Amino acid sequence: MAMDVTLTGFCRGLCQKCPGVIIGASVVCAVTACNKLLPFMIARQRYVTMPWLTETPTGPSRQSLMRWEREGKIVRIDRGLYLPAAEADQDHLTEAAAYLRHPNGVICLVSALRWHGLGTQVPHVVWMAVPRGAGNNNRRTTGGIRLLKWLPSHLTEHIETRQIAGVNVRLTSAARTIIDCWRCPRFIGRETALEALREGLGHGISRGTLAELAKAAGVRSIQPALEAME
Repeated sequence: MAMDVTLTGFCRGLCQKCPGVIIGASVVCAVTACNKLLPFMIARQRYVTMPWLTETPTGPSRQSLMRWEREGKIVRIDRGLYLPAAEADQDHLTEAAAYLRHPNGVICLVSALRWHGLGTQVPHVVWMAVPRGAGNNNRRTTGGIRLLKWLPSHLTEHIETRQIAGVNVRLTSAARTIIDCWRCPRFIGRETALEALREGLGHGISRGTLAELAKAAGVRSIQPALEAME
């Protein structure tokens, strides 16, 4: 059954009079009934609540996307991923785009540090952990995303969910992120791990919480640093 909805700025911005309708899991044009689907509202409906656009055989053409971008109606966030201009002035959109590409992943390490406001590192790629195996790309860095292959059990504990541009992004908690930095020093360096620990303590994360998480993860190297910062 059709259900009236208001699509965030996008349809109205294109034809000025289309309220948009949802039929099943498909978003279609209520005025022209052209059945041009807004991708990700369909394939990723459980993750997305607003129209991220990309070129597909049934969706907007590349020429249409380029024209709308030139006209300032949409903004390119990542390769082949666009948002309505009114929704593009937000932080962490690159992480949201990465999550759309890897919805079974978790934002981690330096990217999670930035999200929690810990440290001074500005990542040039999105750090994301994905389940080991599960058909994930074998390349370590692809499309601006640094993929780490973790055991599935490592992707379920101490995980938070934040919504950005309609995408429910999963990331490691602040305390868990600090422990992961000490667990994976070859990726980010010991100085970054020390900075994260120092700022985490300054932000009110307790030593007891960190010690407990470190013990559960088998991370012993953090204990001398914890004792030195008392």
